[in-house]
Amino acid sequence: PEADEHEEQCRRVAEGFGTGWMSAKYDVPAIAKDRRIGVEEAGRIARYDFFKKINEEFGHTIATAHTLDDSVETMLLNLARGTGLKGLAGIPIRRDGYIVRPLLPIRRSETIAYCKAIGIEPLHDPSNDDNRFARVRLREFMPAFDGLHPGAIANAGRAANIFAEEDQFLDALAANAMLQCEIVSDDPLQFLTKHLEVNLDADRLRHLYPVILKRGLRLIADALGANITFE
Repeated sequence: PEADEHEEQCRRVAEGFGTGWMSAKYDVPAIAKDRRIGVEEAGRIARYDFFKKINEEFGHTIATAHTLDDSVETMLLNLARGTGLKGLAGIPIRRDGYIVRPLLPIRRSETIAYCKAIGIEPLHDPSNDDNRFARVRLREFMPAFDGLHPGAIANAGRAANIFAEEDQFLDALAANAMLQCEIVSDDPLQFLTKHLEVNLDADRLRHLYPVILKRGLRLIADALGANITFE
């Protein structure tokens, strides 16, 4: 119910800086119901759909305000759910070629202090107080995590960067391995199914390290728009 008020405040801030202003409205509960997902995830889908439309229409790079705290929260949530290196890498600094997160090295408390120092009152999303959301419950734990070791949040952020580099390296190895195992068809009609299937040589697959094989199969599933579980 406070969305209109928040939108108006954002518009005033943008115009105060002399920048352009754009907004959009989505029926997030309908998206959640249609896709059978949570409201929080549906809201994220709506936001990134909006960003995509801005990029397609104007060619703009989209800078989001994700902070170091957001990335470490994502890292710990993924760990709780069960994840590999990609999930432990937290929030990537780039996404889809046109989205960047320039504030990822910065703590949330620093961004709030900066806003107040230049006369901008940070908005508070009431959903951040709703314990039905796992991220909200995690934030109650974060001060204890931060107190485990000096600079714990920053240290976790550095670990996430290491995981991201290693994840990219292993992806490159796995992609190359899948190319070596692919059976290329000379069927003139193969172009009809090239986005739907991949044929692989089973004998070559058996000689791959399991970590490369599993990662390669996941990359193929992602490329074909399919879902694949750990099992």
